[in-house]
Amino acid sequence: MLWQLPEFDGNCFALLTASNSSVYIRIFKNFRACNDCHESTKLISELYGRELIVRDRIRFHHFRSRSCSCVDYW
Repeated sequence: MLWQLPEFDGNCFALLTASNSSVYIRIFKNFRACNDCHESTKLISELYGRELIVRDRIRFHHFRSRSCSCVDYW
């Protein structure tokens, strides 16, 4: 069911279209991140070696090397 979540779609689209690996990937949305989205974004940041910045309804999350700036308190 992960492919139906908009955050996952945003990550996939950004990784497919961003050719420069030094560019941050930023995803903005107006609702809270679910646990699956949060965990998958951490995994994607490690697998692709990219920094992902996700803004949900409450805060910014900076994902780098399978860790998040919120320290999994979201």
